[in-house]
Amino acid sequence: MSLRIKRALFMYGSLFGVASMAPTVETQAGEWDGTVGVASQYLSRRGFQQTWGRPALQGGVSYQWNNGFYAGTWLSNVNRKYLEGATVEWDQYFGYAGKVGPVSYSSTFWYYYYPGAQMSGPRVNYSYGEWVSNATWKFVTVAYWGTWTRDYFGDNNRTMGTDGSRHSRGSSYYEIDLHHDLFPGLRFDLQMGRQQVRHFKDYSFDTVGASLTYSVTPRWTLGMRYVRIYSRHRAYRHYGIGVPVNGSLHYSDPGGGHVALTSTWSF
Repeated sequence: MSLRIKRALFMYGSLFGVASMAPTVETQAGEWDGTVGVASQYLSRRGFQQTWGRPALQGGVSYQWNNGFYAGTWLSNVNRKYLEGATVEWDQYFGYAGKVGPVSYSSTFWYYYYPGAQMSGPRVNYSYGEWVSNATWKFVTVAYWGTWTRDYFGDNNRTMGTDGSRHSRGSSYYEIDLHHDLFPGLRFDLQMGRQQVRHFKDYSFDTVGASLTYSVTPRWTLGMRYVRIYSRHRAYRHYGIGVPVNGSLHYSDPGGGHVALTSTWSF
């Protein structure tokens, strides 16, 4: 895998969320690669503080076949104040990348696994899966995420406290990313996204983010990202799991905007 592509994987994995880490068609065939990094906090692609404002250690490995298919895994620590009972997010993915004329594309199946994490009241776990498809042309990347598991992040009638037997399969996230190299080694990105939670529209939201990444060396990249959530129904204004951790209830405000700093290495 080229060092430039490894830096891109770092940036998307640590700054934008692991669902954008799929290799591109420029990856060499039949080759392993790995990433490891530290972050001032783990901000998910959608803007949530998965380490509750604390540092994160993150890393992953992937393999690219000569027919365009790839597979990999990625891990990060998370915080119990954001995910009840969780300490780790462990992701697995499999997909295909290609190119048609000037357009590069990829399609990937992801599963986000949170060992030991479960909502104590309704006994529902947070783990879920998404299908991700994206295309890049020049300085524009458009992407779509669709939930293929029964629930998106555990969202259903029991966890939402409503009557019925509805689940959130088919929830979707759309994003457009505008990127530009300010000068060699320094890249600026602007992201705009929309999360739709099927059957629970009050929990849908928009995200706006911006980031800078700088390649200090071919294998070492520094990054900074800002992201903010906009919820029309203010469902995330006072966000928490609703159960005590260390004897106290804890809440965050993803709508207030947050910053994450990263330092990542390829090997």
